Amino acid sequence: ADLAAIDDAIAALEAQRELLGDAVVDLAIDPLRTQREEIVEEFRDFIDSVNRTRRPVYARPLTEAA
Repeated sequence: ADLAAIDDAIAALEAQRELLGDAVVDLAIDPLRTQREEIVEEFRDFIDSVNRTRRPVYARPLTEAA
């Protein structure tokens, strides 16, 4: 699942809170929030690894025109 789908599912459950009750909604949302946190953490780890493996780009010194 992607983040948008998880966020949509959480929003849909939250919209039904009055009908379903707090206990049911909280029970259903907790695993979704955990899954969302895991996806975000994996993305952060990926970005960190990309940043660590990139070689720095060095600017060449500018020379003055004579």
